[in-house]
Amino acid sequence: MTGLVRNLAGGVGARLAVLCAAAGAALLEPSPTWVMVVGAVLAAALSVARPDRVGSIPPITVLLVGWLAGYGTDTVAPLGQTIGFALLLVVVHECATLAAAVPAFAYCSSAVARRWLTRLAPEAAAVLLAAGAVAVMGRYRGSPAADVVGLAAVVGVLAALAWLAYPTAHREVHSGRRRG
Repeated sequence: MTGLVRNLAGGVGARLAVLCAAAGAALLEPSPTWVMVVGAVLAAALSVARPDRVGSIPPITVLLVGWLAGYGTDTVAPLGQTIGFALLLVVVHECATLAAAVPAFAYCSSAVARRWLTRLAPEAAAVLLAAGAVAVMGRYRGSPAADVVGLAAVVGVLAALAWLAYPTAHREVHSGRRRG
């Protein structure tokens, strides 16, 4: 049993999460059909089979095309459904990235899992913050200047969250500083 749990915390778990999140996102689409769900799972299977080559591009592309086909550009999607869809897209992307970094049957240490969660948390927070901003702006009918200031504040907070999610080692390498 311990081997199964350790496998689920590693490469196998990341690959299963890609498949499950893609299927869940397909079910959240406006009019999910079995063709859409099967298409999303097949695209996710391609991503799982070769995560180092294709990453999360196939499932996210299929899911976004289905979302746009269902809602178009003229209709506003329900906020709760949009938040769930966006969070599942984040999970698909991040787990596909983990699957590309970890061999299929490798175990992940608790340190790797912690780093992964600290990377995923700011992205999920950004989705929730953006959804909150959309909800507030939908109710508030203020001046265009106030809308621009509010949008700038949300973008600033999202940029700060993205900066926090970016690994410190990459910031040091790109800034020219080296570790001692």
